[in-house]
Amino acid sequence: MSATQLYPVISVPGTNFTEVLAGASAFGTAPFVGTAINKLYGVPPIQARRFLIRAIGYTCVVGAGLEFDFFADAAGTKFLSRFQFAAANGAQYNAAGLFNYYVDGLAIPYYDLDTINTVNPPTLHVGVQNVDTVAKPAGAAGAIVATFYLEPMMMVQG
Repeated sequence: MSATQLYPVISVPGTNFTEVLAGASAFGTAPFVGTAINKLYGVPPIQARRFLIRAIGYTCVVGAGLEFDFFADAAGTKFLSRFQFAAANGAQYNAAGLFNYYVDGLAIPYYDLDTINTVNPPTLHVGVQNVDTVAKPAGAAGAIVATFYLEPMMMVQG
C-alpha cells in the first residue's frame, strides 16, 4: 500500500477571513453571515489538477462554529461543497489562548475552473460563514487561520 501525499493550503492571517461575522440567533439557524470568497494560494499544479480535501483545521480567537464553503471559481458562482463545525468541536487549553478545530477523513472534491486549462497554478476558493450564536470580530481580534489538506485525485485512463 502506498502512502498518499497531502498538500497543506494555509490561509494568511490579516488577509483572509478578516470580516466581522455576526452570530445567528441559534446554532445552525440561517441566515448566516459570510466572508467574501477568498483565493488561497499553495494548491500544487500537479497531475489532473483535481483534488480531494481530506482534512480541515483552523484556529481562531473566539470559539465560534464556522462553515467553510468551497467554490470552483473566484466569483463564487460554482458551488462545490461545504463543511460545518460547531463551537463545541473546538478545544481551548487552560481556558486561555486560541480555539483549535480539526477534522479529517473527508473526501470533498475540489477543482479550480479559473485555472484548470491554463499554466497558472490553481487556487482554493473558499468562504466562511458563522453558523453559531457567537459573533466573530473583525481583523486581528477575530483572526482565523485555516489549513486545508488536499490530496491529488488520480484519474483513471481507459
